Amino acid sequence: MLKQAQKENRVIVTNDKDFGELTVRHELNAEGVLILRLKIETPENKKNILGQILDKHSEKLAQNLVIAR
Repeated sequence: MLKQAQKENRVIVTNDKDFGELTVRHELNAEGVLILRLKIETPENKKNILGQILDKHSEKLAQNLVIAR
């Protein structure tokens, strides 16, 4: 999935913290990884938080690992 996302210049949005380990510890390249570790895991809350992140910080996602809590 990381290779495909990099090939298509896409940021991965996930709840799976293993992507953080893959990108940092194992140094696998990714266009960007956004890990959502939210207290309220409802689809509506995820949508709202993701919208806020994209509106305010989208330029910081490229080539970075970002964890939203």
